[in-house]
Amino acid sequence: MHRALPRFDHRSLFTTWLFQIAKNRLVDELRFRERRIRPSVELDSVRSLRLASPVPPQATEDMDILWRAIGALSPDLKMARVLRDVIGLSYAEIADSLETTLAAVKWRIYAARETVAAELTREGLDRPVSARPADRGA
Repeated sequence: MHRALPRFDHRSLFTTWLFQIAKNRLVDELRFRERRIRPSVELDSVRSLRLASPVPPQATEDMDILWRAIGALSPDLKMARVLRDVIGLSYAEIADSLETTLAAVKWRIYAARETVAAELTREGLDRPVSARPADRGA
């Protein structure tokens, strides 16, 4: 950001400009990670990591399914979803940050939510935890 600061021309809000820089950096990072294969690390193998309470194996599996569903989204859908549901920007702020229309932002967020929901349903995570069988093989 400090290298781009001299190019800030006040045509938009500073926060919008800042989110644009963050968005571009995030998209670059996502593209870089897609090209690079990294081995995954099992939480049990990290000795310094101590969880406050044991996590049921089913909860860990459910979270893995959720993150895989989110990770499978295109960068455009993922970015819109994160800016809305994690950062809390308004639709107009997202449209400004992503340099797109309000309609496009609404569609991206809708498509991202529907895609993740469909994947969770396909994996059996659409029901309350108490309604799911304890064993996926059952």
